[in-house]
Amino acid sequence: MNPLVLSSVFRLPNTKGESEDFRSKIKEEARIKTIGELLYVIRRMKKLHDTKPITDLCLFKEGVEPMWEDPQNISGGKWILKIKKDTVDQRLFEKLMVWLAAVPFQTMEVNGIVVSVRGYQTILSLWTKTCPERDEKIEQEKEIRSMLGLKTAIIVAFKGNEESMKDRSSFRNVLKEKEEEE
Repeated sequence: MNPLVLSSVFRLPNTKGESEDFRSKIKEEARIKTIGELLYVIRRMKKLHDTKPITDLCLFKEGVEPMWEDPQNISGGKWILKIKKDTVDQRLFEKLMVWLAAVPFQTMEVNGIVVSVRGYQTILSLWTKTCPERDEKIEQEKEIRSMLGLKTAIIVAFKGNEESMKDRSSFRNVLKEKEEEE
């Protein structure tokens, strides 16, 4: 197992035009080197429905920061799943954590996962080292859906980190882009 780092980022809603130093808000919660340590963290972790919005919980390979600008992330992007709050978000996040730690993805290199707790929804994202081509996107989405047992009603969309840096958002315009592809 590659060593992993669990971190959290809590932010207050900011007013338009304000910028924030995201890096300074990253708080390391745990370093995980074994499956036993991962299972311990999962059992002790605060439940998502008890987590304050706007919080991101990040599980990344050691040496990779949960930021677009990280050298391991800059050429990649993220697969995004927006889920209504309190449906199955906790189980999906835990499943992704175990998958990242124990089972390599067949169709992509995943650097980390993020669960973003927001007011009425939870957003899960798998951060990839590279951006997939069109055919690769189809295969990667199939693997994600199969691994998580997702219904077709749940939208799974990809957004490159280059695009995120341009519009200063991990999630903005992702559904619009997904609809344009189809």
